[in-house]
Amino acid sequence: TRASKILDLSERFVSLEENLTLDSKVKLDVSKSYLVIDDVLTTGATMNKACKLLNENGILLNRINAFVFARTDRIQYRKT
Repeated sequence: TRASKILDLSERFVSLEENLTLDSKVKLDVSKSYLVIDDVLTTGATMNKACKLLNENGILLNRINAFVFARTDRIQYRKT
């Protein structure tokens, strides 16, 4: 995928929808809890997509936890 920092908001979401997938070899245990980790939260697109993938594969939302190391103060997008 292209580096997120060069994409505008709509391009970030499209890029993630097209490129972030769950490996078909992964077997999720619905009785377990899952932690999604992101280094920097900017738009939340990566975190949202990762949680959505887990949920679409049978993991209840109350079993999905999220953690980020940092978030951006202000989102600046390039003009298209």
